[in-house]
Amino acid sequence: MDHIFQDPDTHLVKNVCERFVGSKISLNYQIEFKDGRTHLHPFNNCNIVGDCLEDILYPYLKERISTFEKGPKQASPDFINRNEYEWELKAFKASPSFDLSNFLSYIHQLSTSGGVSRKIFKTQYIIFKYDIEDGKIMIDNVYIKNVWDLVGYDKTYPVSLQCKKGSWYSIRPCSFMEMKSHGCKNKTHALFVKKMCEAIRKCPNKVHNKNGMIMNIRRQYDACLKQISLKSKKIIKGSKGVSKIPKSATKRHISRRVQNQRVQSQMIHKPRTFRMQLRRR
Repeated sequence: MDHIFQDPDTHLVKNVCERFVGSKISLNYQIEFKDGRTHLHPFNNCNIVGDCLEDILYPYLKERISTFEKGPKQASPDFINRNEYEWELKAFKASPSFDLSNFLSYIHQLSTSGGVSRKIFKTQYIIFKYDIEDGKIMIDNVYIKNVWDLVGYDKTYPVSLQCKKGSWYSIRPCSFMEMKSHGCKNKTHALFVKKMCEAIRKCPNKVHNKNGMIMNIRRQYDACLKQISLKSKKIIKGSKGVSKIPKSATKRHISRRVQNQRVQSQMIHKPRTFRMQLRRR
């Protein structure tokens, strides 16, 4: 039921993006010199592909989803839908080396009012994998991911990061093999929140009031879990007599999901004490 916060038009976004898989896109530039001569050449610079794909993709999304709009120039997000849901577009050639966000900017956004709901639950990422052949961009695949699916957790830092001169600079994605896996069961929003709080606590950067920032993030996350639980119950009541799944089984499934998220949330707050209690049981 984590998709309760998700953009209702996610399936439409996915359908539009998947139409580009297997396509060939030509990016050319033309120079007109003073003497009247003109030259037309293809772009072969990978650094411009992501920005170009934003402009190429947008008209198709807008045509299918009337509420889809471009985000602010040179700022996050790349797209906004229904004035509420945010979309980021990323592209890579061989291995994902793009930035998900500036580290300091991201943790400050999380800690502000509504930041957890907006940046974790209501933001999704469109990831294009491409190659360049004969001056043409070949779209190999596309993935729609949540932020907790994209980050790596088993490295030097609490989350996958780029470090510059001893300072944590930007949040980076996991490997391509890990990203394309559909079985990332261990990757949850609860784990992401836990690791981000750990990162705030451990980061060498100068961050004002780390404890207050962590408390704000945890408080918001707990509030989101409560909303998930309440909306899940409403869905069960609204689907009475429609679903073929026994009501008791559905309740047990959702209750188990929410309880698991709460367990992980409690482990974020009191890791040592809570683990001791689990062992005793």
